[in-house]
Amino acid sequence: MNSHIRFDKLPELASRLNLWFRSGHISLEQERMVLLHTGALGSLRRELIETLGIERARGVLTRMGFASGERDAEMVRQLMPEASDDELMSLGPQMHSLEGIVHVTPITFDIDVARGEFYGEFGWDGSYEAEVHLEHFGLHHEAVCWAQVGYACGYT
Repeated sequence: MNSHIRFDKLPELASRLNLWFRSGHISLEQERMVLLHTGALGSLRRELIETLGIERARGVLTRMGFASGERDAEMVRQLMPEASDDELMSLGPQMHSLEGIVHVTPITFDIDVARGEFYGEFGWDGSYEAEVHLEHFGLHHEAVCWAQVGYACGYT
């Protein structure tokens, strides 16, 4: 079955974002979130690469992204227990956009959970991760959106 992602749930998801200035808390549903400068994340990336090397830094950031995607998938499953697989899959890219990571443009995906099959193509525009890598290391001959790939895998 060829599925088409709809971004009609983004306003509903955004309405679940809460900011409590007096206590210093940000939450999305019941999950505490943190608002960080992309420059700080770029500095962390640079430090990881310089300290651990590019392969180990990639592993750390990919696992961090995976954990984030996994948590978001659990969150949307709780929010929408009756949702179809297509609807749940549509929410992953919306969450990634809502969280300010990247604007996701769905191209196509096919999902059949019963058969254990998934295929997806998504365009990523305005990636903070690509921007900070470019700023600190210049152009790279391989993909550098390690946390985003981890997120997509963890969410899926």
